[in-house]
Amino acid sequence: AEGLAKGVPRRRTGRAGAARGAYREGQAAHRASTPPACFSRGGAASNGGNGTRDAMRPSSRWRWQPSGHPRCFRGRATALRVVLAKFSEQGGGRERSEGDGRDAVRAGWLRSSAARLELDPEALIAEAPRLPDGRRRDDEEWRFSAKPLERILLGSSSSSSQAPAPARLEWASTPSRGDTAQLASGDGLSVVVSEESDASLEQKLGRHSEGYSHVRMWTAGSAGAGEVLEAIEAADALRLGSLDAPPKHFFDFLRVQKKQDSNQEHIVINVANKSTAGAAGGDAPAIVHVYHHLPSVPPRRDDEEGEVCVPVSAPKIDLRLEENAAITLIEETVMDPSPATQVVTDASAGDSEDIARVLLPRTRVLLAPGAKVNHVRVHTGVTPRDVAVASAQVVQQRKSQYSYLELRVGCEAPPLDGSSGSMNDKELGGSLSRSEVDVYQDGEETETSLQSLALVVANERPSSQASQASAVCHELRTRVRLSHRSGVVDQLAKSVLSGSGSHVIFDGRVNVAREAQKTDAAQLARSLLLTRNAMVNARPNLRITADDVKASHGCTVADLDDEMLFYMASRGISTQDARSALVRSFLAEVAVMTKPYPNVEKRVNEAIESALNQCEI
Repeated sequence: AEGLAKGVPRRRTGRAGAARGAYREGQAAHRASTPPACFSRGGAASNGGNGTRDAMRPSSRWRWQPSGHPRCFRGRATALRVVLAKFSEQGGGRERSEGDGRDAVRAGWLRSSAARLELDPEALIAEAPRLPDGRRRDDEEWRFSAKPLERILLGSSSSSSQAPAPARLEWASTPSRGDTAQLASGDGLSVVVSEESDASLEQKLGRHSEGYSHVRMWTAGSAGAGEVLEAIEAADALRLGSLDAPPKHFFDFLRVQKKQDSNQEHIVINVANKSTAGAAGGDAPAIVHVYHHLPSVPPRRDDEEGEVCVPVSAPKIDLRLEENAAITLIEETVMDPSPATQVVTDASAGDSEDIARVLLPRTRVLLAPGAKVNHVRVHTGVTPRDVAVASAQVVQQRKSQYSYLELRVGCEAPPLDGSSGSMNDKELGGSLSRSEVDVYQDGEETETSLQSLALVVANERPSSQASQASAVCHELRTRVRLSHRSGVVDQLAKSVLSGSGSHVIFDGRVNVAREAQKTDAAQLARSLLLTRNAMVNARPNLRITADDVKASHGCTVADLDDEMLFYMASRGISTQDARSALVRSFLAEVAVMTKPYPNVEKRVNEAIESALNQCEI
């Protein structure tokens, strides 16, 4: 075998390169005059052969014996099959052993978390969808964000002593308010889902009696909420049973398993027609401003088992609009100004760990014929190892209008020492935010508008660590399904990224059924990469089976246009000022949509300015 390697080109590194080397060695053996001892002819073992080249022609019936090493093949197809089989035997065992180890960690994490979440561990493992796995290529819904999620919750796979500890989940108690000044400056009627009761909701509606008399709000356990919940449940069952409905994942299962008083973290809203109800305030829709807190209670370490227990909050909103009703729903994720996200492990040494916090808000919306909803979601700020998975599930009936606006501004805090060197496993833990929007148009002449903006800024990392984990990762996945005539879909997704740890994922899918004739669908994804190692994955996707539609989709990922920069430079504007002006104008196309909501507009603009001042433009 060693002699056969003479004259063979240099071996390549890696399994693929080694396979090429083995294939070329096999070709060299094929040209040799003497077959190797590991081959036989006609079923009898052979250690030599007749020494002629004819004996080694492809037509000769030489067969590889399992006891030897494959150096000679019959044809290219056989060569490739043998090489792949041999390398799967050599390398597959190592991969399986590593996979078994990680699966054991995941199973232990699930059992421990199930006990703290007051769930049956066996039922959780058997019934719940699989926790997103970064190694599985068949899980398209979590293809890119599974790895940062796994790193945040399960800890690092490295053996470093500084690797983050696995974070066992437990339900958070009612969190306290983080920023009362921000809550007081809300647009419209301010609501904190985790703190409200029927009495507090009635009191707030009473203070806003002018313009809100057509709005009713309850906690889920109230008698008045029963009829609204039944209607929303029926519409949601229709949505889930429709074509191309999104599959449920682990966090969807977790949201509905919470065993606590129904009066907590679940608000039901019913909106009647303003003119029919005789509400004052003109034609402007009522505004309900909902705040979602990342759990502000400190994570704790269980002294008995030595496990880190991480708080999980799952606020839920169910909104029903009656015929020709209108409302503006603002959901804002509130970051605690001084989050208690550290668990002290050694008080004498002052050592501490950064621990995750998990927020799982879900909003279901049912629009009756002619109803109109403006749905705004705002999430600004980043803290280490935070996970926010938000879901919006919408059913539209005939001639209804649903407008969705999302603004995500995430800026990683600079290192305390101001350095840009190698980062340890704790600093690579990252932060993950994910938004899922599923819209089912169950009626003719429905209109859906989806507008989103993501500004993600991360610190620069060495090239060796740039691909290990995303420091700030944001994912937006949308599905719009049309099954009736004359539906309209308009989607614009914009993102700006800076820093090697920044990552944005956009996956927008529009499914036009055969019955949805006269549909007008448009998708556009535009991304600016301000630094070399920033990463964006964008996929606008149209699936059309109707034959009388107007549809278009497009995607651009690039740096700023050189022609625009040259034009501004020819007018005496410096390169830095020109780039800054172009980036701000790129962001303003979506950010200006917050103008009807002054307090939200102010906070978003401040977050954008803070991020742009820190990032490299």
